[in-house]
Amino acid sequence: MLPPYLEELIPADHIARVVNRVVDLLDIRELTSQEKIEGRPAYHPRMMLKILIYAYSQKMPSSRFIARRCAEDVVFMGLSGTQKPDFRTISDFRKNNIKVTAQ
Repeated sequence: MLPPYLEELIPADHIARVVNRVVDLLDIRELTSQEKIEGRPAYHPRMMLKILIYAYSQKMPSSRFIARRCAEDVVFMGLSGTQKPDFRTISDFRKNNIKVTAQ
């Protein structure tokens, strides 16, 4: 037996599906224009935005909480594409994009 797809584990009426669709429709040019050029490739801003918005919707804004959930929670895994940004990356993304994300 093969393991199930993450999509199959998230109910059709789950709020994460709404977050996923809405963020996919957003114009995020301001976020992508701020990406760094040197060093390790950055996590995609759209993915970071999805996990932040979903965490806020669950009243769990802690970057440490979000990082832990990305490694343990099926919903966060689905939104992050099974990527696991650490808490500093999440915190820095939020801090560096606060003006853009607050609009």
